[in-house]
Amino acid sequence: MHLHGRNWVINLLDPRDAALGVVDGADEIKAPMPGIVVGINKEPGETVKVGETILTIESMKMETNLVSPRDGTLSEIIKAVGETFEKDQVLACLEVAENA
Repeated sequence: MHLHGRNWVINLLDPRDAALGVVDGADEIKAPMPGIVVGINKEPGETVKVGETILTIESMKMETNLVSPRDGTLSEIIKAVGETFEKDQVLACLEVAENA
């Protein structure tokens, strides 16, 4: 962008990218923004595939599905429906991959 005689480089970061599993091989599912858990789609011990919805959160009156960043087994869901959380807080964990 060119503004007031200077050139600026702007990188747009979308917090929804974290919810879409952009980080490969992650064992944690983190909140991309503060909010509240409104739905739990999987239970600990269940096998999940990459991109499969684990939790549904609400933030700023918008619902967002948090998905599995990789194939694996869900080991823990940290927040229950109705509980609030902060940005970057871990909401669920996958079992550590054996080949990690």
